Amino acid sequence: MIKERSLEKKYIRDKSLEIKAAFLLCQSGFKGSIENDEIKELKTGIKRIKSHVLGGKYSILQAKRDASKIAVLASIIKDGQLDINLEEVKKK
Repeated sequence: MIKERSLEKKYIRDKSLEIKAAFLLCQSGFKGSIENDEIKELKTGIKRIKSHVLGGKYSILQAKRDASKIAVLASIIKDGQLDINLEEVKKK
């Protein structure tokens, strides 16, 4: 039981990290955005993944779009809103 709670807390904390990483990536490149080593590392990873993507095309813009989707899903999981209709979220 204690181990289960510990794993649950770690899982929730990991979701928060995913949301933070998504935010950092999505806001980069805008005026007044945060530019730090974490963002540089994310951008380097995005450049390196190109060779592993079918067709070899993956851009920062595509990564920002994907990161925003991950942030929404992580937020839904973190808040426990598992009964949400994702089709309705897509329309907004």
